[in-house]
Amino acid sequence: MTALAGAGRPLTPSEIFEAASQLCGGLGVRTVYRHIRELCENGEAVGVDYPGQPRRYEAAGGHHHAHFICNTCQKVFDLPGKVPDVPVQAPPGFSVTGQETIFYGKCPGCAD
Repeated sequence: MTALAGAGRPLTPSEIFEAASQLCGGLGVRTVYRHIRELCENGEAVGVDYPGQPRRYEAAGGHHHAHFICNTCQKVFDLPGKVPDVPVQAPPGFSVTGQETIFYGKCPGCAD
């Protein structure tokens, strides 16, 4: 959980493994995947899915927020502030279970 909380952005399992390995040497990849699953089952972490992107995980923050995807490095970043819910009239028989707000561009590390 320390690796997720300290990142400030959603991380892929390999990014979590890399960050956690620096905190705890000798860590195995399977241990990281097992811990991610447990964190999600306990409501401490949530998965972040975007089309064309690998699944990422972030600490459960409790409020809806937007994300920024860098078009160059493909990293996903949290954007500060709450995003208001947008009322949607779903078609008959459909139920809306959530919404996502995404912004695209270049992160500071990729901007030339």
